[in-house]
Amino acid sequence: MKKISLDELINMVDSRYSLVTIISRRARQIVDGSQVLIKTDSTKPVAIAIEEFYDGAYQPIYDYEQYKKDHPRTEASQEQSLEEKGEAAVTEEVQPTDNM
Repeated sequence: MKKISLDELINMVDSRYSLVTIISRRARQIVDGSQVLIKTDSTKPVAIAIEEFYDGAYQPIYDYEQYKKDHPRTEASQEQSLEEKGEAAVTEEVQPTDNM
């Protein structure tokens, strides 16, 4: 894992709580089989999530209701696709970016 300063990570978010929440949710996604967004030698999900966040591979969504208003097609398409498969809608708290 890269040597990433905790102070640098905290400066990227609005609070320590947000940092813990963002990293833990992304780590859980990786454990559940989500694709890793960066190239890394790390094998631990939390370390990978920290590196991804530090590298800007995804951005946190602080206000999900505002995000849905800003991205109506994405949300509607996801819900329709899940309904066709007979699955419940699942919302993710991180949005990948194209910084690979």
